[in-house]
Amino acid sequence: MKPHLSLGIAQVVFYAPIFPLTIYLMYRNWHHRPRMVWWPMVPLSLMRVVGGACIIALELDRSFNLALIITTIVLLNVGAIPLIVNELGFVRTILQDNFSQVPRLHLMVKLLRIGFIPAGGLLAAGGGISSDQPTLGRTLALAGYVVFAAILIALIAMELYFWTLRSSLIPSSRKILMGGLATAPFLIVRNLYGILEYAQHDWATGHWSPVFGSAVLFALMALLMEYVAICIWLWVGFTTPPNSVVSQGARRDGEMK
Repeated sequence: MKPHLSLGIAQVVFYAPIFPLTIYLMYRNWHHRPRMVWWPMVPLSLMRVVGGACIIALELDRSFNLALIITTIVLLNVGAIPLIVNELGFVRTILQDNFSQVPRLHLMVKLLRIGFIPAGGLLAAGGGISSDQPTLGRTLALAGYVVFAAILIALIAMELYFWTLRSSLIPSSRKILMGGLATAPFLIVRNLYGILEYAQHDWATGHWSPVFGSAVLFALMALLMEYVAICIWLWVGFTTPPNSVVSQGARRDGEMK
């Protein structure tokens, strides 16, 4: 069996049970804000199931189906977006439950949320014009990944700051913070793969291409990193009682001011 065909089958097999779990977790905690902690895992797991099916179809298709190739590349690349959105949701939850009266922290998170707009737009534009203008498409997508990398670094820095104040956090926030920091190394590796993919000149068929490149690199640096991260998030979500993930006011407002 070809490596990419095996990879496509593995995606479907591993994410098929994850998808209903993420839906149930979102339903379980939906009435507790911020909701961006729960919903990003649903589209990510769905994209992985559909992306795996696309890889299988692409490997079995003997014709050069450009539309299928572009669809597969887009589905395999956009996984980094819900990962970082979920990490932002973790940070927002900690802020809401412990530092609700600290404007500068909330302003920073708001700026990071705004940063998703150009980053996502660059990735979408790069993928959309990749077939007609590959050089420009590569440049735009690479810029999008760089912006996401900057957002991720800022989120990790905030989590490390919260770690210094962990003794004052409510129990649910400490668990969420541990989950966010535990996923950080995996998110860094995943984002690094995206940067390396588009940093190469022949990004569509080069060594780092998720469709035509090394299946081992894509499996280890992208898919495995995502799977570990989503399993950590599921553990945090299911082991945190729903009634504890509620805004409980600032705990250290006076000290931080």
